[in-house]
Amino acid sequence: MRVLEGGINTWFTTIIKPEKPTENQPASDFELYTFRKAASMYFGVVYPDQVKTEPIEKKAAPKKIMPVKKKKKMPVEGGC
Repeated sequence: MRVLEGGINTWFTTIIKPEKPTENQPASDFELYTFRKAASMYFGVVYPDQVKTEPIEKKAAPKKIMPVKKKKKMPVEGGC
């Protein structure tokens, strides 16, 4: 295993919560941000711009489930 430079806290701040670069930074910083954002999404982080919101539609009421009555077993009669 490799040792993380800066430990798990640095990894968390750089991968899980990457800082968005400002507009005047070079394109390589935007590419690095995009890569880190994709890596954090691999680990389960959800970004608001990735979630599609659709209007909620009213659904029909669920159908009632009727239980099926089982027949009682008859007692065993007779024997040897």
